[in-house]
Amino acid sequence: MNAQLVGFAILASLIIGGSMGVVTSKNVAHAALYLLLSLLGVAGIFILLLAEFLALVQVLIYGGAVIIVLLFALMLT
Repeated sequence: MNAQLVGFAILASLIIGGSMGVVTSKNVAHAALYLLLSLLGVAGIFILLLAEFLALVQVLIYGGAVIIVLLFALMLT
């Protein structure tokens, strides 16, 4: 087994675990943090595919901005 296959298996389990946490979580704030975990796993997959720009966009735009806006909207309502 090479290192990329092991890394993919770890990131895939991270993504699946995070997405299951989003679906099964009763707390919306916890669901947002599970979503962040899933999005970071997807960024890791982009790193494995040597698409560093897409990984950076995934972390900055989705991981940073969308999750922060979601948590701010949650705290304000």
